[in-house]
Amino acid sequence: MIDDEDVWSEALKAHNNVVHSYSDEIALSIIKDTQDKFVIMFEKLYQELNENWL
Repeated sequence: MIDDEDVWSEALKAHNNVVHSYSDEIALSIIKDTQDKFVIMFEKLYQELNENWL
């Protein structure tokens, strides 16, 4: 269902970092990655689920 396992892995790592980090630099990096990569991945997953599983 998720085509790019590397992006999925990055999203999981970002989740762990955001929960345990208080660094502005890390937070801004996670925001950028979310906008540039993770939203696209989740949109594709949503589309796949709606078209083929629901």
